[in-house]
Amino acid sequence: IPVSYQQVSHQLQGKLFHQTVYLDSTASESAVIEKVSAADANGRVLLTVETTGDLKGTLYYWGTPRLEDAGRTLTIPDLQMAHESKTAIDSIRLGYWQLVDRELQQKLRQAFVVDLSNHVDRLKHTITGSHRSGDLTMDMLVIRQRPDQVRSSTQGITISILFEGTATASGQLTLESQT
Repeated sequence: IPVSYQQVSHQLQGKLFHQTVYLDSTASESAVIEKVSAADANGRVLLTVETTGDLKGTLYYWGTPRLEDAGRTLTIPDLQMAHESKTAIDSIRLGYWQLVDRELQQKLRQAFVVDLSNHVDRLKHTITGSHRSGDLTMDMLVIRQRPDQVRSSTQGITISILFEGTATASGQLTLESQT
């Protein structure tokens, strides 16, 4: 199942555009998310977050995409702020990055969740049933699925799911003998 970074960026932007992130316990300091985009970073996902308000600038997060819920959901459970962003924020005030991260990371994680259910169901439906090629007929039934691999590249995220089940084949087989 291919998922382009353009699709992911569109989803993130739709969920996070103009969301307010409160940067302290009194909610007197805040940042507003203006733009969020996703891209590949050496096999991981890089999220770029542009903010305005009391914290103006660009923040970077990265993590490894992972399949959950038998391959029906794509998440980034290990999402973390990039070291460069931590250093830049800490130059404002020591320990400030932790306050920003506490509020922003959870929003990013939740917004990134990609529902693959329709893709998985469509694949299952396509595989299950009778398939014919020439004189050969194959009847297949998918019993279960399980996540296999998630790969990030510059083209996007590619998800592999293993389908398990039964298959029967019938048809004519012509054998030739050579003497």
